[in-house]
Amino acid sequence: QLARQYGAQIVDVRIRHADLPEGSPLDSALNRMKTARQQEAATIRAQGEKNAQIIRAEADANAARIYADAFNKDPDFYDFYRAMQSYRYTFTQDSAQSGETQIILSPSDDYLRQFTGRGRPR
Repeated sequence: QLARQYGAQIVDVRIRHADLPEGSPLDSALNRMKTARQQEAATIRAQGEKNAQIIRAEADANAARIYADAFNKDPDFYDFYRAMQSYRYTFTQDSAQSGETQIILSPSDDYLRQFTGRGRPR
């Protein structure tokens, strides 16, 4: 009212500084804010983990579909490729740890069929 008498109009009021009381009211307010931020961060992390699991599942399904398509196009090559991966894993895992690998198998064993030229079992 007083400002209008002088031809002025109050447009905005802002608080530049607030002195909060020391002790428990301030501490409890800060603790509530901290807890709220921690809960918000946990929610965001959980959502991110959920999204990551969905992406991984979609990628695994896509990889399985690609492998299945490859297997159907050339089953002999797919068997050969998988056998080579298995040999690499078998013969390098132990050798990296103990220094040498020994495997004793019969030459007619199915595990070595790629080396004997037998290919896929029919």
